[in-house]
Amino acid sequence: MTVKILSVLDNNEQEFTEELIKGCIGETAGNFFLKFLQDHKGLEIVIPDFTGKETEFRLPYPDRHDHVSQIMASMVYYLEQNPKKYMELWIQVINVLHNEENKYGNYASYDNLIMKYLFDNIKLLLDSKVLLPSEIKEFSKRVPCYNLLSLTGS
Repeated sequence: MTVKILSVLDNNEQEFTEELIKGCIGETAGNFFLKFLQDHKGLEIVIPDFTGKETEFRLPYPDRHDHVSQIMASMVYYLEQNPKKYMELWIQVINVLHNEENKYGNYASYDNLIMKYLFDNIKLLLDSKVLLPSEIKEFSKRVPCYNLLSLTGS
């Protein structure tokens, strides 16, 4: 609701932002949201720029889970637009996420997120018939957490 309201404000109405946010979600949550808006830098990554240069992809802020989610959501968008063009990049993004060390020195901290996006999008790719099941199976073998996947295609 808050984001919808903010999306219809134009630049001349910015003085109402704080009041509208706090009116929608309350004083405490409103203060957190305003702080987020103030500190938010955006993704700072242009996903298509890595096509053909997949090995250059790195996470700009690996400890920021919101950025990682944005990157995965962006990958989904581009993958839906042109699966064959973005498949290699998707594999690289997954590999980078899978191999990212968390603050405790553990790897695979993003595997749950990877699996969520893999499950949703492999089903989408199978349903769309843009890629053949054999191509998807070949792709899945190149995913680092392949052993967690159970894919069937017809």
